[in-house]
Amino acid sequence: MKIKISLLLIISILLLCACGSSSEVKYDELPFMTVGDTSISIPAAKLYFYAFEKREEAAGAKTGGTPWDKVIYSDGNITYADYVKEVLFYENLINSLALSAMFDEENELTRQEVSDVRNKASKFYDLIEESDKKALGLQLKDVEELLVLDLKSSLKEKEYLGEKEKALSEEEYRVCMVQKYIFESIDDAESFLGSISGEKNEPDNSLAKDSLIINIDKQTDIPTEQIKDIFGLKNGEFSKVYEEDDEYIVYLMLNVFDKDLSIIRKNELIEEQKKSAWQTACAKYIETAATFYNEQQWKALKFSSGDGFSTL
Repeated sequence: MKIKISLLLIISILLLCACGSSSEVKYDELPFMTVGDTSISIPAAKLYFYAFEKREEAAGAKTGGTPWDKVIYSDGNITYADYVKEVLFYENLINSLALSAMFDEENELTRQEVSDVRNKASKFYDLIEESDKKALGLQLKDVEELLVLDLKSSLKEKEYLGEKEKALSEEEYRVCMVQKYIFESIDDAESFLGSISGEKNEPDNSLAKDSLIINIDKQTDIPTEQIKDIFGLKNGEFSKVYEEDDEYIVYLMLNVFDKDLSIIRKNELIEEQKKSAWQTACAKYIETAATFYNEQQWKALKFSSGDGFSTL
């Protein structure tokens, strides 16, 4: 492992000294988390945590008003609170520290950027209720620390977002518009296709249990065989019959290339490429950098489930 000395060495010495004496480890005097030479203090991390909670609430976390720790997430192994804390918040925080550490290796903030951060931190700190500051153990320097972390990680992330994207072929981002016919039996589906070649040359829609118009691209969550066949259809052509969850499906191609939706999908794929680039860089950095997180303080973090600090 590539060890970056300074911060981690100091933390290690503190821990070893505590373990080798009669005194207990004073976790409240250690950083909350450290990646390489970048760390975040406990008060700053708490502020980050509760701000993160409010962001999740504003983004529409749907728990029906039930406290997050009472809602089972996804496959039933963890609560929604655990998912937000152990997955979303953890990844967000450790990636921010890694990006900030990478920024410091090659860059430094300008005097104007530092001045802007201090002014912003001062205004934000003044908005926080005194009771909230006391509950968080928060000082102005902690707000400044968090805003500096946010700025450095954002600047480093933009370096990756600004990189030239990989050229995409039209087939990678093409969006088709199709009509999906759903049948209860294969006989109904085959009779439907048979009606197209009959005298009227029109599909007998009464045979379908349901039909809906959908958009499909190469990333749509349907079997690869179906996507390949659908992308080979021309406007006005029908697909063969597919079995899907005890139902039978036939597709009618309405538009082989929806220009507006395809442009949107192309831009989404480009952003995914760039996001993947900085996430990969973070993962590699974290893998080789010395890291530390304050387990005791981590366990103490609890969501307010909407009853948190009045101004955050």
